[in-house]
Amino acid sequence: MSLTIGIIGAGQLGRYLCEAARALGLRTLVMTEDPLAPAAGLADGVVNGALDDLDAARQLVALADVVTFEIESVGLAVLEYLTEAAAAGEIAVRPGAEILITLRNKATQKQWLVDQGLPTAPFRVFDGPDALLAAEQRGELTYPFVQKAQVGGYDGRGVHILHGREDLADLLPGPCMVEAFVEHVGELAVLVARGVSGETCCYEPVALRFEPEQHVLDAALTPADLPAELLERCRVLGAQTVARMGGVGVFAFELFLTPDGNLLINEISPRVHNSGHLTLEACETSQFEQHIRAVAGLPLGPVTLRSPAVMRNLLWRAGPGPAAPLPQQVPGSSARVYWYDKAEGRPWRKMGHLTALGPTVAAAEHEADAACVSVQTLTQGACW
Repeated sequence: MSLTIGIIGAGQLGRYLCEAARALGLRTLVMTEDPLAPAAGLADGVVNGALDDLDAARQLVALADVVTFEIESVGLAVLEYLTEAAAAGEIAVRPGAEILITLRNKATQKQWLVDQGLPTAPFRVFDGPDALLAAEQRGELTYPFVQKAQVGGYDGRGVHILHGREDLADLLPGPCMVEAFVEHVGELAVLVARGVSGETCCYEPVALRFEPEQHVLDAALTPADLPAELLERCRVLGAQTVARMGGVGVFAFELFLTPDGNLLINEISPRVHNSGHLTLEACETSQFEQHIRAVAGLPLGPVTLRSPAVMRNLLWRAGPGPAAPLPQQVPGSSARVYWYDKAEGRPWRKMGHLTALGPTVAAAEHEADAACVSVQTLTQGACW
């Protein structure tokens, strides 16, 4: 009987995890309350329930052989239940639910990094904006600094950069933390896969480029135009960190490169990641197949980079409205287009992505830019 993988969450990441599992002859169940979620139509089954639904989590455990995640914002009670179920031998949870408990909250994630002696920016934790304001009035915060919501932030949401007192009017509500603003010359990501046996492999690091208004990832480019020694340090830092967590699966590390050549860990995602979408075309084993292999206890696949590649997110830039699917190829470019089948577009929502290959990163970027122009035309300016 085929192994059944339960996936908590059913967004676009879950969609491609389901495709990868099917190609390996494995079954998938997704846990979601949205019957139209991107992964719901590709999974072998759907367990109806929100990310904090304990009954749904119990049902998933009863039906699956292993549980994994495509999103961090899982309810704390669900994660505590999964920790207990794994300890009792009822289910394998990969990566461990206790890892998500640590990483889903940016404050506990940062504290773990500090406790482990891993490089990251200085930070302070606050119960809410009033406590932050009080600290600022006492002169304890130095501008510029970054306020981050402790939980729930993604795609630029839950992040507020303060350059001066005029920005205090827009503080984020709820528990938060404050980081020192890191002067950096680049942002990088590295994907690390770790198997049940401890076998580890690292993908080629990618350079990240962000949309300046909302700080949503706009493009990922690989190979990054940086010295080989620096790229190796990225891989070593990622592999050491995953080993210390004892994690199983694919982990994504977003890193700051400082002007003096140091690397700081910005954030860790215990799952497949937007920055790794280009592995579908550019690498021998995609991040999605690799994650399924790891959590299913299969040998990891090779991560050799086949070609320079550029991934561009397709972001909705108009007001709310219906969204029609796009073809996999668009006029004027050889780039591959992935549309997530989200029925409605909302400002800055990720509606899909495209990946272009080329003999050089510059050539791949030219193809990606041409495809973005076509997407903008096809969507009448709503998305590119």
